[in-house]
Amino acid sequence: RYVEAERLLRRALELDADYGDARINLSLVLSATGDLDAARDELRLATNDPRTGSNAWAKLGAIELETGYLDEAIEALEQGRRTGPRNTELLNYLGEAYRRMGLADRALEVWRESLAINPGQTRLREYLEREFRMEEEPSAADPEGLGAGRRPPGS
Repeated sequence: RYVEAERLLRRALELDADYGDARINLSLVLSATGDLDAARDELRLATNDPRTGSNAWAKLGAIELETGYLDEAIEALEQGRRTGPRNTELLNYLGEAYRRMGLADRALEVWRESLAINPGQTRLREYLEREFRMEEEPSAADPEGLGAGRRPPGS
C-alpha cells in the first residue's frame, strides 16, 4: 500500500511540484517506511507552500522531536508558530520539545496556549493537572494556575 501511495503522490508532484499537501502526505509515507531523511526533505520543501500553513512545520518538528533533534524540533515548531495559523498539534509537540530540553516554564506556556485553542484536550489537561498541579481555571490567588502555590520544575 505504501508503494502505491508513494507512486501516486510522486505523480501529483510531477503535475504540481509546489503542492505542499502532497509533500506532507509523501513525508508521512516515507516516515512510515523508515526513510526519515527523505521525509524531512519533503517537509522542508512543503514549508515553501504557503497553503500548508503551520502544518508542514508541525510535521517536520514532530520528526525532529521523534529522532531526538530537539534544537531542530524547536526551530521548526517555533517557525510554524510564527507562520500560523495556530495549531494544537504543533503547540503540543513544541511543549514536549521544551519539556525534553528541561524548560518546563516554556512547555507549560505553550501547552496553555494549546488548551486555549482547544480546551477539550482531555489527555493534555490531565497531564498538566498531574505533573504541574494545574487548576481548571487560574484564580486571583494563583494566577499561574499551578495550584497550592506550586511551580513547575525548573522555574
